[in-house]
Amino acid sequence: MFEGVVQPTPTQNSDGTYGLESLQLVNASLQGSERVLTCMVQHEAQPPILANLIMSPTAHVTYKTTGSPGPETPALVFVALLLGLKVLLVMSFTVTYFCRWWNL
Repeated sequence: MFEGVVQPTPTQNSDGTYGLESLQLVNASLQGSERVLTCMVQHEAQPPILANLIMSPTAHVTYKTTGSPGPETPALVFVALLLGLKVLLVMSFTVTYFCRWWNL
């Protein structure tokens, strides 16, 4: 937890959504082993989202999201379902066409 962080002001995006941005300076000159910084975002309408930032003196910074998958996962499942149905429809029309063409 960072002490004395100023509460950010919401900004409206061009698509009508809102965003918050909070910056915190961290000393990256690490002595010894790697360090993990965790960011947690909470909103009353959604489960909290956690993200870990692993800082190592010998490697590049690694960003890893943990916690809930976020709101984009149901949309990806929906798109995959629609594409699967379209492929099934095209395959059924193709099989029907060939069966009628060969008089099976």
